[in-house]
Amino acid sequence: MSDFSLGRLPSRLVFCIACVFLVGCTSPRGQAAWSTFRAAFLDDPSTQVDSAVLRPEFSYLRVRQGESLALMVLGEIDTNANGPVEVWYSAKGEILRLQEGRIVGLTGVQKLSVPQVQIRWIAKDVYERVSDELPSYRTSVVDRLRISPNVRPSESIFKGFRQKDLLRSDRVVWQAEWVEASNSAPYKPLSYVAFKSEAGSQGVGSDKGPVVRVAVAGYQCLRADFCLVWERLISPVAVIK
Repeated sequence: MSDFSLGRLPSRLVFCIACVFLVGCTSPRGQAAWSTFRAAFLDDPSTQVDSAVLRPEFSYLRVRQGESLALMVLGEIDTNANGPVEVWYSAKGEILRLQEGRIVGLTGVQKLSVPQVQIRWIAKDVYERVSDELPSYRTSVVDRLRISPNVRPSESIFKGFRQKDLLRSDRVVWQAEWVEASNSAPYKPLSYVAFKSEAGSQGVGSDKGPVVRVAVAGYQCLRADFCLVWERLISPVAVIK
């Protein structure tokens, strides 16, 4: 991940990203995702991640990896056996998949790609994370994690966030997830997820539903030396099933 221009993109890059969205050109969901991407990125004249003008009808994610920043837009909602999966796209073709604040996929990043992460629940507060890593071709990496509620990140991690006041406030609830067993060494550092309660919705234009817990920020290491800090800049208006 790196800083990228949010202005007009090279036509070749636009074509490549379009292919990602429109693998099924007749798919309404694919067309909607591409329309969202075009409106949120291609017509935006801003050039810096933290100075970009964000349009309130879209959901944006700010992602930091080391000293690099990326701005991503929510393109679609997938589902699997564990529930909804948010699919976020950057203007450089990076794709991040989040489920309940956990990274379940990362592609388009040269240093490390994890195409798919399988979550297997062992108990209410214990789960296994199974993944393959590229370009190292490490397969079936299994981490067993335990969830600890009401644990905040250290100040060193907070420095990576933009919305520090919100994430330090009582409006969000943090939890830590630590690796208690793994077939890969060294063990990955602690992960953190912040949740905020928001009014739910059954779809665009519908009445507000019951209060739901939304993941608004997180810190997770896909490898001991590759950690992502992410935060939601505009909350989603709805989860379309």
